[in-house]
Amino acid sequence: MLILVNIAGVVGVLAILVAYFLLQQGKVTAHQPLYLWLNFWGGFAVLVSLLWEWNLPAFMMEAAWVTISGVSLWRYRRKPA
Repeated sequence: MLILVNIAGVVGVLAILVAYFLLQQGKVTAHQPLYLWLNFWGGFAVLVSLLWEWNLPAFMMEAAWVTISGVSLWRYRRKPA
């Protein structure tokens, strides 16, 4: 089980880093769904890994990451087409 949650954490970190890289390279904007989804699922995966080995500061950071990305996704979906 520990290996699975570690894999989830690594995949989550990679998703967040890919999102940031794409943003810095001008491939996405901070308001595009791809950027938001990578951040949301990346943060969520890191949160899953933190359930196995607790770290309060990391939990706070990832909970904020997921919340902010989730709110942004929700607002994006509510925009008129």
